[in-house]
Amino acid sequence: MAKLTRNYHKNLQNEGINPQEDREIHNQKTKQFLQEVPNAQKLDKPTLSPMNWKVKRPHIEVAVHLAKYASAPGMDS
Repeated sequence: MAKLTRNYHKNLQNEGINPQEDREIHNQKTKQFLQEVPNAQKLDKPTLSPMNWKVKRPHIEVAVHLAKYASAPGMDS
């Protein structure tokens, strides 16, 4: 089961990626893709977003203490 999950995620992360494609083509595709995102789904000021804040040790400690005991992220069996 673990091997199946590993292969799925490995393939998913590489799906549609051509390592031979040059950087300029990749950047053009990325720009084109991002233009398809509706304005209502874009952040007004991305640099002010909490997602852009620096993570500090107290934040990590809270997250670790809130996590379920004896568990890890990933697929449930």
